[in-house]
Amino acid sequence: MRIVGEATGRPARWEELPREDARRRMLDSGRPSAIVDGALDHLAARIADPERAGTAVEDVTGAPARSPRSRAADHAGLLR
Repeated sequence: MRIVGEATGRPARWEELPREDARRRMLDSGRPSAIVDGALDHLAARIADPERAGTAVEDVTGAPARSPRSRAADHAGLLR
């Protein structure tokens, strides 16, 4: 989030919710409980065991993936 804040010239922060708070918000928005629980389980698994970055961007475009800083700078107007 620091990178987004730097690119936009505005403060940006990440606020993590406890799982039950996130679950309640998702359920309150009308999402089915099976979808909510599956999504939260998937996110927890990715945090516990992150996937390694792949080569898909370069494979498709022929150019290496850009850095988060580069993407934030290029899209700062959309992020404001």
